[in-house]
Amino acid sequence: MNEDERIQSIQAQAQGLQDQDLECRFWGHSWLSGERPIVIDIDTLRYESSCQRCDAWRWVETDLLGAVLRRGGRTLEGYLLKGTGRLSTSDRDLLRGEYIRRTIRN
Repeated sequence: MNEDERIQSIQAQAQGLQDQDLECRFWGHSWLSGERPIVIDIDTLRYESSCQRCDAWRWVETDLLGAVLRRGGRTLEGYLLKGTGRLSTSDRDLLRGEYIRRTIRN
């Protein structure tokens, strides 16, 4: 895929994203916090959080001193773009541009 095709693909996929997904792409996720940890074992705690807008979810496991042992998460279908690989800054600009166009229209 050449650069022009890549740009067209990202723009087309951005137009198909839900508003809340674009909002998270623009502002970043709006993580809920303040949840009590889940005790995994005697010296491991797990904290979980979800995004208030797009329902992405993440978790982190720590020891009792705060060192991160493991982390992970998931996004919902449609949040990630297909066939683009890792997005560059200019790729993310295209997503933000779509968000701006939608907010100006409303």
